[in-house]
Amino acid sequence: MRPLLCVSLFLLACPLIAQEKKQEPKEIDLAAHKSIGYLGATVSQPLFIGKGYESPGYWRGIHFKSGLFFINWTWGQTTKTQADTTSLLGNGTMITWGIRFSKPTTKSGKMTAATAAFRPKFDAGISFAAIPKDTLPPSVGDGPASFGFHLSPGVILRASSLYVIASADVDAMMNWIPVMNRANKPYNLGRGFIITPSITIGFDNAWDLLSPRFRHYEGTYTYTEFRTTRIDYHYDYWKDELTKITKGYTVEKTGFYNYNIYKIDPFIGIGPVYKFMPQRSRFGETSMIGGQLGLKVSFLKLEAQYLQGRLGLQNGIPQQYMKSARHEGRPITYTASVNATEMSAKAGVNITNLFFGKKKMISDDDSRKIGTTFYGLCVYYKYGKTTFNAPAVYTYAGAEAQLDSAMSMYNIESSSSTDARMLPGSATVQGLGGSLDMGIVSLNYEKLRYDNAAIADGGTVSLSLILPVHKVVRMAFVKRKINKLSRKQKQDNGTETPYDYQDGD
Repeated sequence: MRPLLCVSLFLLACPLIAQEKKQEPKEIDLAAHKSIGYLGATVSQPLFIGKGYESPGYWRGIHFKSGLFFINWTWGQTTKTQADTTSLLGNGTMITWGIRFSKPTTKSGKMTAATAAFRPKFDAGISFAAIPKDTLPPSVGDGPASFGFHLSPGVILRASSLYVIASADVDAMMNWIPVMNRANKPYNLGRGFIITPSITIGFDNAWDLLSPRFRHYEGTYTYTEFRTTRIDYHYDYWKDELTKITKGYTVEKTGFYNYNIYKIDPFIGIGPVYKFMPQRSRFGETSMIGGQLGLKVSFLKLEAQYLQGRLGLQNGIPQQYMKSARHEGRPITYTASVNATEMSAKAGVNITNLFFGKKKMISDDDSRKIGTTFYGLCVYYKYGKTTFNAPAVYTYAGAEAQLDSAMSMYNIESSSSTDARMLPGSATVQGLGGSLDMGIVSLNYEKLRYDNAAIADGGTVSLSLILPVHKVVRMAFVKRKINKLSRKQKQDNGTETPYDYQDGD
């Protein structure tokens, strides 16, 4: 599993080797915008200017774009400027959605083997924020919620299926319910201006790679039909009931059926995986990268993964003691992270498959959808082994000594469920998860439990991509060669026009 990441990145780059200069139409089709889609992970740093608060670490998030529409969801922590490092941090979240204005990275809009483009972009939309100070939980109804307008200039760099988006978000936030005068609440960090530099790494959804095969079925079937010849009525005086008696005969008839089925062909693929955990005050930071080998057959989905990086661990002190454990007048939190390696397997079932797009007939008995978008919802079971490669490191300096003091004070036993220093060398991990598949990209959420390492139990979010190997090779080499021979034949016949070949064909 270790070479999977390198091989998958090579597959992402290898189509560029096959790049050739081609003639493209001068006009930009509006359909190019509609067929573009990608899913990515965002790292940002909100700036709460003039509010006396800051973000002690990067905010994480998910960025989704389909056609002209985008939605971005980020979350992270806040604390007072120059606050004590053991302060219990506040948790915040921001959601923005709207329309992106940018020139398409390809004329056709589809992912192509040789795509390489650099474009400016400008987002405009609506933003929602729930960013309370300190430890108040973010919620729509308790005051910290704010609503406003979102503007975001930036640039897009695209290479084949990889996107890199750099943005400077500006959100002008007002109070969620102005008539209740909640704007004066002292714990609302969302109200006002928030400037957020951000970087997003995303992967093209590659709708064209997963264009489902279109199969048309029609034929005949037989069924019976009852034909009525006479209806009589009989009155029963003893029961005082009127009974209807129908007489007739049955005939055999022939019916016709005509329906379509859209089905994605089975494939084996590989791709990168990025796993992280939403930043919360009771967990250290998770950041793991790796690769996966996957198989999709009809509604069945199988994956094997290898990940390496930092795994976030829980606060070792039970919640009921956290209210009394304090340092210099501030609540104390004990979170940690550990360098870990994870090898696992997942088996799941797609419970929903949705197809959208236009049809294009290829022949009488074989057709495909062109420009098709595919969404799938999968539930799965995960089992694997996690190796802890080094001693855990606590998030805050001096936390170990304070942890020992608190555990002694409250008679808390030191174990792998309360103390990150008691982790075993390795542990089996298992749990349930769900994934939202958008083309070849998936957004996953897992709830995992570790054997003899309960301090690592929790939910994680991951972004993964699975490239159908045979389709990538065909797109990069075989199909391009066929198009080249076709264009050469047209040139020999004198029938080629400037619009016969578009990138993505």
